[in-house]
Amino acid sequence: MAYAWSGVRSRSALRDQAEGALTAATMTGWDGLLAEQREYLDAFWDAADVELEGDGEVQQAVRFALFHLVQAGARAGRRARTRRAPVERPTVLEVDDLRLDPAAHRPWRGGDGLHLPAKDVALLETLLRQENHFYKIIDEHTILIAADTPQNRKSYEDLVIKTFFLSNADVTEVANALRASALALALVMAAGSGHDPNDPTSLPQAQARFVASSVDARLRKPLSIGWLSQPWRSSTPEIAAAISKAMDVMRKNGATVEEIDLPSGPWEQTGTVTVEAEASTSFENLIRSGKVAELADPNDRIGGYVREEVRASDYLRAQRVRRILERKMRDLYRRFDVIAAPGTGGTAPPLHSQPEEERRRRRSFTERPPGRSSPTTVGNLCGLPAIAVPCGFSSKEGLPIGLQFMGPALGETAVLAAAALYQQHTNWHKRRPPIS
Repeated sequence: MAYAWSGVRSRSALRDQAEGALTAATMTGWDGLLAEQREYLDAFWDAADVELEGDGEVQQAVRFALFHLVQAGARAGRRARTRRAPVERPTVLEVDDLRLDPAAHRPWRGGDGLHLPAKDVALLETLLRQENHFYKIIDEHTILIAADTPQNRKSYEDLVIKTFFLSNADVTEVANALRASALALALVMAAGSGHDPNDPTSLPQAQARFVASSVDARLRKPLSIGWLSQPWRSSTPEIAAAISKAMDVMRKNGATVEEIDLPSGPWEQTGTVTVEAEASTSFENLIRSGKVAELADPNDRIGGYVREEVRASDYLRAQRVRRILERKMRDLYRRFDVIAAPGTGGTAPPLHSQPEEERRRRRSFTERPPGRSSPTTVGNLCGLPAIAVPCGFSSKEGLPIGLQFMGPALGETAVLAAAALYQQHTNWHKRRPPIS
C-alpha cells in the first residue's frame, strides 16, 4: 500500500506520486525496504537518542516521543537533524545536465528552461536532493526519475520507478516518446485513463481507472497464453518461425502456451457490415460535402458512397451476431489470460509504399483458412485490448515482424504484462530495420 499527501497538489498528481512510490517499493522488494528502514532508524537513534538512568518508564516515554518526532519529520519530507551539524545545501542542484535553482524556482536542462508549476518545482527539488538517482527527460513537460541501480536500468529501460507526470503533460507526446516499452506504456495509460464525463459510454471511474503498478504485480504470476499459430493462410514460414520462437521465450519464462483456434462463425462478414455502416455514419459530413474526392486513394473516394448502401436490417442482424461472438470470447478467456498471434499475415509495409501497392500486398497475406477469422476482426468486434511488439525481421527486405497479445475486455494489465515479459527477455524492441 502507498499513500501521498499535500495541501497544494492536485488529486491526479497525488495519485501519480503514490503509484510512483508503490512501483519503487515493488522493485526494491520487502528485504530492500526493510534494510532501508533499518539504516534510517539506526542513523536516527545514533544521533538523537536521549538516555535517562533510574526510571525505565520515563526513558520509554522519551524514546516513544522521539519516535513520533522522527515519524512526523519523515511525513513532512524532512529527516530530524537533532545533534547534527547544519548540512550545506548547494545554490543550484545538478544531476547531469538537469539543474534547479531552488531559491529562484528555476529548472532548466542544458541552456533550455523548463516551464513547471511551483508545486512541481518543489517535487523536483525533493527528488534531486536524493542521492544515487538518474533521470530521463521525456519532453518539456515530463521527467522520469529512478534509483540508479543496474537492475532498474535494465528492467525499466532507463524509465520508471519514481515517476511523476507534470500537470500539463500531453499524453500523446509522452506516448510517442515511450512507445518502445510496454512498461512505459503502462504509465501513459495510467496518466490518460479514467471516466470521461463528456462521453456517455465512458465507464465509471472504478472500472475506467488503470493502475500502472498492476502490470508489475501481474508479472510475478505465471501467464496462460492461447496461441493462434496460423490465423492467416498465407503467413510465410519465416513469420511462423518468428512467432514460434517467441512462444518458446514465453514458455521458458514461466508462461503456459497452448495452440488454439478462435471460435468459428461468420465474424468476418459481421465485421465488414459493422465497419462499413459505422464508417459511413462517422464520415457523413466528409461524404456529403464532396471533400471525399480529395482523398489520395481512388478507392476511398468512392468507398463512402458504397458503404452508405448498407441496410439498417443488415446492421442490426450483424449486432445480434456480434453478441454471440462476445459470449464465445468470454468463454475462451476463462481458459487463457491472453491470446498470442502474428501481428498480421505479413511484415510491416515499406516506408514509402503506394496505396494500391499496399492494398495488393495486404490481399496477398490476409486470406484466411475456411471458417476462420482474424484476431484483428474479432478484437475490433468485441472491443478487446491488444498490443503488438516486434519479434524479428524478414531476411529478404529487413522488414519488422510483429507479435500481438490480445486480452479480454478491460484486460489491459495481462496484455501489457505479456508484452513486458517478452521484452524483458528479448531485444527486438530496441533494434531498428535498415532504412534506404
